[in-house]
Amino acid sequence: MYINKTKTCRKITAIFLSIFIICTGSIQANTLTDHQQAVQEKENHKYHKSNYYYFKILSTQPDDISALYGLAHNFQTLGQNDRSLSEVEKLLQIDANHEHGLLLRSLLNIYAQNWNKVLVDAQRVTQINPLNAQAYMYMDTAYSALGNKEEAKLASESYQQLKAAIK
Repeated sequence: MYINKTKTCRKITAIFLSIFIICTGSIQANTLTDHQQAVQEKENHKYHKSNYYYFKILSTQPDDISALYGLAHNFQTLGQNDRSLSEVEKLLQIDANHEHGLLLRSLLNIYAQNWNKVLVDAQRVTQINPLNAQAYMYMDTAYSALGNKEEAKLASESYQQLKAAIK
């Protein structure tokens, strides 16, 4: 069941990434093809090949947010958290309110047990999008690790309510 949800989430992420790329309208035709290739390779779990296309895009457009996010996400998936953090930091320098970039950095800080940093990013996500259940889950994790049971409970309740509303 978890594997199917993970695959579905990856496909949805790829679809949203493709829509974002198309909607920005600032991408040249050959770059769009590279984005499509990167997303396709990512869907096929060929993360290194996907990274090749993201690097190709970034070689000509170093501020391409979708390529930076795709690269950061791929590195995280491959367990290369330092490289992932480096790319997500570049992305957040360009767009400090990038919801998925903030979530990814929050996740990376969970791995590093930087609980206060987790909270800063997850709380920022809830300001940007109060319906982002994942941010509340990350807040629950951080508050629990810090021993703040009351805040952890509130975050957990918010997460549960949002997840129930989605079903």
